[in-house]
Amino acid sequence: MELDERLIKNVQLVPKARGKEFELHIIYEKPQNQIKPLKGERLMVLDPNSSNFFAIVIEGIKQPYLIDGKGLKSLLRKYLKKIARLQSRLEGARKKRFLTYFLEERISKLWLKIKRLLRHFAHNVSNLILELALKYGV
Repeated sequence: MELDERLIKNVQLVPKARGKEFELHIIYEKPQNQIKPLKGERLMVLDPNSSNFFAIVIEGIKQPYLIDGKGLKSLLRKYLKKIARLQSRLEGARKKRFLTYFLEERISKLWLKIKRLLRHFAHNVSNLILELALKYGV
């Protein structure tokens, strides 16, 4: 890889496999290409709401785009119900002085799953909004 040394910002050695292997991370500045500014003549309105995740209205387009959030709400309800059930078991185990490590680990994994689910959904929605904006010259 040819890289101009003037573009390098930072070099890091990251230990892996308990210090037996190392990774070299080179952080550099990528030269930016000149991007033509888009001339959008239309307006786009984004309306977040509870029943529909987003309602998108574009000037000059008769039918709005609706991004349904019911599937996301359903999955969140399912995972939050599991977490509530595990937390009630956790409280009972603490009162009886049982080991709670496994329950705490399962709860933290479920929270991580919820975080990833929300991030994935938000990423997909933002990509869709961007594609619509570019398609209609907003």
